[in-house]
Amino acid sequence: MALAGHLVDLGAKHLILTTRRPFPPGSEMSTEFAEILENLRILEQKGASVEVCQADVGDFSQMQAIWAKIEKTAYPLRGVFHLAGVSGRQAQLSECTFADLQTVFQAKVQGSWNLHRLSLATQLDYFVLFSSAGAVWGAKQQGLYDAVSNLMDSLAIMRRLQGLPATTLNWALLAGNGIVSPEYEDWLKQIGMKEIELDRAFSVMDAIIESNETQILVADIDWVHFRNIYEFQGDKPLLKRLGQPQNIIKSVQDSSSTRRLLEDITPGERREHLFQYIGQQVGIILGIKQMPDPEQGFSEMGIDSLLSIELKNRLEKGLEVTLPASLVFDFPNIRRLVDYLIQQVLGWQVQTIVQTTVNSTEVQQDVDADLILRETGRIGGFFK
Repeated sequence: MALAGHLVDLGAKHLILTTRRPFPPGSEMSTEFAEILENLRILEQKGASVEVCQADVGDFSQMQAIWAKIEKTAYPLRGVFHLAGVSGRQAQLSECTFADLQTVFQAKVQGSWNLHRLSLATQLDYFVLFSSAGAVWGAKQQGLYDAVSNLMDSLAIMRRLQGLPATTLNWALLAGNGIVSPEYEDWLKQIGMKEIELDRAFSVMDAIIESNETQILVADIDWVHFRNIYEFQGDKPLLKRLGQPQNIIKSVQDSSSTRRLLEDITPGERREHLFQYIGQQVGIILGIKQMPDPEQGFSEMGIDSLLSIELKNRLEKGLEVTLPASLVFDFPNIRRLVDYLIQQVLGWQVQTIVQTTVNSTEVQQDVDADLILRETGRIGGFFK
């Protein structure tokens, strides 16, 4: 309804809206349907004629009947907007069934294909598909939805190659769209996505259609935060130029920092204390009091990409170091993480090796020269 209002404000006079749900009788009408009727009255007060048809866009015969009705009017069809949003069941691809695929495929892929076929004989000004940002970079437990959205994007590209109008918009998080659950929407916000208010979204949409671009991703995102999450398992070329790495501010005046406390401990005890420190940080982000098993995988503990970034940020702050976004993926348990920090980040192991080398050199200087020559002679005889 919001898009219909926007089109009327732009000058559209005749709209046909389709919905899969039937309108209930007046006595059984919910608040939602009452609001829809009120919005329809407002559009008509602005001078627009609006007809609501009950039809499944994925059913070719039902949409064909609507097309036949349009052809009998005095007003030619000038544009098509496909907004059907069925996200389906949130699950890993391995858990999805054929019924899950059919649900999202029907509305988005079959629906957009039906609109394409039926509009081939019509001279359209625009053919707009509402797709998903997940079709570009993927989304947690939305593999099917992302796949069918990608097929919509492919349809738009195919139409352009055929000389037909087509615009596909990969929306990140539209305000009030209601496609995903409130919990999933909260998760999207936690990884850096911000809601795009509809007025702003429609203004962007108008500019994109006017630009004649085929596919554009529309997102309001904290790119630094999102990139840290997205690159949890390693660098991604897709975001190479988006979001500069965070600069870790090292407080040299903070004498009570974890790193300084660790380095005040004798070298032989540092490893054990580092184990305890990391175990405490893992326990904090997981909300547990017992010390985690250092050999158990972080993923098995329940640390996902979002929690991995929280752990990374805590360690960076406490140890005054810069760590990769893929830290938990590259070093998947506490023991391996401790080894990495000691050997490659904090440099404690390097210092031990240097000290050992110096001591060995000093010992060799005290060895009798004749003894070295005799031993060398024996080795020479061995190889003859």
